[in-house]
Amino acid sequence: MTHERGIEIAGRITSSSGRGLEGVSVSDGETVALSDGKGRYAIRDARPGFVWVSRPDGYECSSWFARSSEPGGRFDFELVPADHAPPFRFAQLTDTHMSTVPEPARVPFADSPFGVDDDGNLAHRPLTSPGQLSAAIDLAVGTEQDVRFALLTGDLTDHGTFDEFVMLAEVAARSPVPVHAIAGNHDHYGHLHAAEERDDPVDSRGMGTATFWRWEAAVGPRWWSLTRGGLRIVAVDWFSHRLGIDRVEQERWLAADLHTAPEGTPVLLLSHDQMPRDFFDRLRAAAPHVRLLGSLSGHWHTSRVVRVDGALHVNTGNATFGGFDWHPPHVRLFRWDGESLAMRTVVAGGPAALDRVTFGTVPSAQDPVPEQPGRPRWSATLPGACHLAEPAAIADGGVVVAWSDDDRAVGGLTAFDADSGELRWDVVLEGPVKAGVVWAGGESGDADDPVVAVTVHGAVTAADPLTGEVRWKAQIGDPLMMWVHPAPVIFDGKVASGAVPCYAALSLADGSRIWERNDLSNPENVSTYGAGTYQGETLVFGFGLFSPNTFGLDPATGETRWVHEPEAASPGADFLRLPDGQDVVVMRLGGGIERIDAATGERRWRGRLDAAFPAGQAVVLGELLVASTGVGSVHGFDVESGERIWSRQLGGEALVPMGPYRRAGQACPAGPVVAGDSLVQVAADGRVHRIAADGTDAVVMADLGVPLTAEPVVVGGQLVVATSGGTVLALPLGS
Repeated sequence: MTHERGIEIAGRITSSSGRGLEGVSVSDGETVALSDGKGRYAIRDARPGFVWVSRPDGYECSSWFARSSEPGGRFDFELVPADHAPPFRFAQLTDTHMSTVPEPARVPFADSPFGVDDDGNLAHRPLTSPGQLSAAIDLAVGTEQDVRFALLTGDLTDHGTFDEFVMLAEVAARSPVPVHAIAGNHDHYGHLHAAEERDDPVDSRGMGTATFWRWEAAVGPRWWSLTRGGLRIVAVDWFSHRLGIDRVEQERWLAADLHTAPEGTPVLLLSHDQMPRDFFDRLRAAAPHVRLLGSLSGHWHTSRVVRVDGALHVNTGNATFGGFDWHPPHVRLFRWDGESLAMRTVVAGGPAALDRVTFGTVPSAQDPVPEQPGRPRWSATLPGACHLAEPAAIADGGVVVAWSDDDRAVGGLTAFDADSGELRWDVVLEGPVKAGVVWAGGESGDADDPVVAVTVHGAVTAADPLTGEVRWKAQIGDPLMMWVHPAPVIFDGKVASGAVPCYAALSLADGSRIWERNDLSNPENVSTYGAGTYQGETLVFGFGLFSPNTFGLDPATGETRWVHEPEAASPGADFLRLPDGQDVVVMRLGGGIERIDAATGERRWRGRLDAAFPAGQAVVLGELLVASTGVGSVHGFDVESGERIWSRQLGGEALVPMGPYRRAGQACPAGPVVAGDSLVQVAADGRVHRIAADGTDAVVMADLGVPLTAEPVVVGGQLVVATSGGTVLALPLGS
């Protein structure tokens, strides 16, 4: 989109003493000018809208922008000296979705983000109040002594209305440190909730429509830069860039802004959503003299921290409620020492002892006491947290666990002897792993078949089950645009994995690409929820909150055999392959569970779950199908008819806030596990529950004092549990 130009703007940059400041960047949003020796600047043929100063090192500027629409405008900026010398820290908070809406009169489930008002109309639940956002900022600032400022990376409001922007301004005014904000897509939805005549919405091709003038009227420029301690922070409006509204202008400004930076200047990009790899290729080409450190983003309601092409890309989840990936609400602190960034994630709303839980290792609350019922036979500490990643039994009585450490942007696989807990091998991978690890030998019966794992950004690794030696690695899709939480699917000498932008089948032998699909659905946000399966010579899988969302593919070619369109709610958990060799079970967002024919997609029956978000994978125990939900309810169904036989609600409260859009209550990200003639269900309250097959009895096997988010595995008569605090324990199952 091209804006009319033609006005001339000029002015002077001075210090608080009135002295002119030389070499300060001033921009109209596309062109960048530098002030001369007397502090004077001028931009001819300027872009109307705003003129702003790039806040330089060693200075603050409370009024850093002005509105420019008339020719001949003069705009002076006064800069106040400030101490920006490193080392110091700054915080990132994102996706708070503040709103002014009241609680709905009724909600269908405890974890539902929607309800109905007194008139029966659909009503959103309020997600964040100003006080809750202020508390999150206070947590970030109070955790360390030297936090200098906070970066808010979009979707700060839920509806993008002026009332919500007033709340945002009040929060910024109360903040103990300066707040610098960028917009997200929700901040551009004001026309949907408080329409005005001047609205001219732009179709976002999948995420509704967008208008941008409210942010500019209430907050200010949508892209900007500042420098602190030698670190250049540049911010863009991802949503309008994505839509092509001002992509050219933003990238011209970015190139011009960085052109003024000295050789070797470290640069950190802010955007609401993660920008793709080709964007950073263009950035490097436009400004080869700077040093790109990486980027900070949000949007996905997940935590994903990866290094790609030498840069650190930090995608942060919600600051005030739980995320789609079952991470608790969190803030991030970055320490800048003048050369490099170090990161620390802090959980919001939980005890201090669990302030890194699900993100890294925390001290275990349970010590091993052999031969005592309910106490571990052995325990071991992982290099990181086991979050959502179900362990796998492997050859010769071993068990392998996938782990992740977001603060170090690494993950890995660690294998133990299941009987003794002795370490067998350990492999560090390119990024965090938040998907279950799979041993191909469990499908084929060949003990030599590899262990396969995929990182959250789509890097697949196959390792020897006995030694951990890496046999091959392969990257699926653009690593900056992949959010992979499901375990890989092993079938017929192949490995299938991926997400909406790219889903692929690789050779199990060498990792070579057999086929890939990047046209299955419209890639937006919300990571893929559940692992697919192979049944009836069909690869069955699906994506969360996308349309279309459930697929049956030819396993040899990747061609579509059938697809479920929008009338079917999105899959919300792992698919289950039934023993009949023909059907699969899928649990859907919104409380549905279905048995479908894998070859055709035809539905056999549909049942109901008492929650919006299902958990893990259902299991079969005799004639019973057992499924659990994210709020801790467990349900037994007749596997043939779908009739619900029994239901049980687990008591307790998650040790930290956990679950999409939630701050309280029980949480069960993991599904049930069959243990002999009964069931085991772990929960975020740290407890391991043993449930009778008929649902009539439940006992607590162990209380581990740390959230449990991954299904345990039964190996050699014991239950191996991996915790979100990074501990692995073997619990006796007994009779």
